[in-house]
Amino acid sequence: MNHSTQPTFPGTTLCPALFLLAAGLTASPLLAQPGPPASGPGLSELSAAYSFSTAGDIERNGKLGRAEVSHFEFETSFTLPAPETWLFSSALSWKRDEFELTGNVPLPAKLEEIGLSFMAMKDLSHAIGPGWSATAMLSPSFASDDGVVSSDSLNVFAMAVIGKEVSPNFSWNAGVVGMNRGDMKVIPMLGLRWSFARDWELELGFPHTGVSYKFSDALTLSSGVTMQGGTYYVKKAPAAGLGRTYLDYREIRVGLTAEYEFSPQLSVVIDGGLTLDRTFDYYDRGVKLDGKSATYGRVGLRYRF
Repeated sequence: MNHSTQPTFPGTTLCPALFLLAAGLTASPLLAQPGPPASGPGLSELSAAYSFSTAGDIERNGKLGRAEVSHFEFETSFTLPAPETWLFSSALSWKRDEFELTGNVPLPAKLEEIGLSFMAMKDLSHAIGPGWSATAMLSPSFASDDGVVSSDSLNVFAMAVIGKEVSPNFSWNAGVVGMNRGDMKVIPMLGLRWSFARDWELELGFPHTGVSYKFSDALTLSSGVTMQGGTYYVKKAPAAGLGRTYLDYREIRVGLTAEYEFSPQLSVVIDGGLTLDRTFDYYDRGVKLDGKSATYGRVGLRYRF
């Protein structure tokens, strides 16, 4: 692509309405678009992270036991060749949750997901007006308790969004997402990014909603709400009647985050706080486990090419 004609896109975070968080969805990090890449097609970013949630009570008609969670994730993203006024990208991701259980908690020992995302962004400034763009994404993944690729563990997430960069300080997006697993198959989305003061920015989006402050050229501090989880096929029953079904797992977290850039390419992210809500829902079997609040910590690395 000729960089002089490369499209510009609103740098906003796409946000499902608050009930999307309650649905326990996990979308690709591609939902938070930083804008067009500085280089041509090829590998654009590598990221890895580890987080740990401390043990918290798990209840269903009384206390069943306790669960703590170790979470691992890795993603690599690519910019693909595209015609003028378009931006194509893709990402390959892997996630794994390991549960340390005490008592009689009917959960698998682990949950694992591998996914591939494809995204297309179109500059609509000539068709509609300055600042307008459209985004479509298709993200198939395989998520289960045994890591096996099968039709039962296939999840498909799709998204269509239109957005506008109103000014360098404010942009918004609106659209719809659809998925083949979970109780809610089609959900509306709305999100915005607002730089309301020098070095301050507000994001209403998914998987992050919060306020950030650029403390220095290298250090950014933020506070907000994030989510961890997804929908998984459970093949091996952790309790009677809970085999060969689906599990929605969700942690809604509120915390503080620090991101430090060692260079324009390499940054480290450290955050911690509280899980406001932890839920495990075997929605096809009518079995829902409620988790009490716990603390969490997370560390991540990101390298941009």
